[in-house]
Amino acid sequence: MRRTGFQSRIRAAFVENIMLTRLAPAIAAGLLASLAIPVAAQAQQQQQRQRPSDAPPTMERLEEGPAPEVNIKPPEQRTKITEQRANGGEVTEVQVQTGRSHYVLKPNAQHGAMPGDGQASNLRAAQFPVAEFDLFRRDEEKDRQAAEDKAAGKLPPAPPPPTQK
Repeated sequence: MRRTGFQSRIRAAFVENIMLTRLAPAIAAGLLASLAIPVAAQAQQQQQRQRPSDAPPTMERLEEGPAPEVNIKPPEQRTKITEQRANGGEVTEVQVQTGRSHYVLKPNAQHGAMPGDGQASNLRAAQFPVAEFDLFRRDEEKDRQAAEDKAAGKLPPAPPPPTQK
């Protein structure tokens, strides 16, 4: 299909109109940015020109507040390390007590394993004692109480009377 001169002029005007509507916002943004850059540079130069005075700054006295209530334990009370060694001087067990935490470290001695072997690692996880119970504490307390009563001259309590059926 062949276009006439009139159609080609209308098409050119249409394309030009589309180009202007799409490019106008971009051109406006570019112009605004080019105007804003010198203003920002000028403000920065003015800040650089202002020099602080040679006089020292004025100091304000602050009132002291109450002393902090912090209790710092001496280092010897914080951590207690106890090593147990075999006859040859080799460490067999290390017990560490830090505050309320207590754990035991033991070497990973795999006899017969070669260095570099997968089983020959010296690393072994720490062992934490969990829920330790002293089952005989009550018996010891009863024995201790009975010994104190005997030393004080007290008689043990009388057994209950027998019940009849």
